[in-house]
Amino acid sequence: MKAQTLFRAQALQLVAIGLLTQGIASAAHAAIDPNAAKKQFADAQTLYSKRDSSSKLTELLELAAKSESSEDAEVKYGSLLLACKALYFKGLQSKGVEEKASAYSQGMAKCEAARSLQPNWADAYYHYAQNLAAWSQTQGIAALSQKKAELFAFLHSAIALKTKDGRPGESLDGQGPTRELAKMFLLLPE
Repeated sequence: MKAQTLFRAQALQLVAIGLLTQGIASAAHAAIDPNAAKKQFADAQTLYSKRDSSSKLTELLELAAKSESSEDAEVKYGSLLLACKALYFKGLQSKGVEEKASAYSQGMAKCEAARSLQPNWADAYYHYAQNLAAWSQTQGIAALSQKKAELFAFLHSAIALKTKDGRPGESLDGQGPTRELAKMFLLLPE
């Protein structure tokens, strides 16, 4: 448990460094008009379909960071979750191990924040697990083995809960939680 707390603290530190480096930390904490936040979130959602472009991905993350400061809980949750998913994709696109690990760590922190807003929705559990699995793989099989219990707990929670839209959690991302569990069983046999 102590190692898990230390890992989360390190992940949050990486997120802070990443946000400062990208120059969006101050924008994320500024007060924002509710209508502007909704528009920025909608624009970020549109950009998600264009995430193959690194410039669109960067723009998406900037818009999501701005709309995270919304007082509208739905916009805030959606922005955090969208950032989590985008950071996972950024990690997949990244070339170096450190860059990948940083993106996945930032994604986990965004999912943690989303989960704290809506602990009974499956979405943040699943996307956290995706980022955790990917981060662990950048660190080697030993790190993946150490995170196995946490990873499985998040995936099982995602399966057991309903999504934000009221669907079964197991239906996320085309049966994503079950697919991730299967991958982990292949990588980490009993």
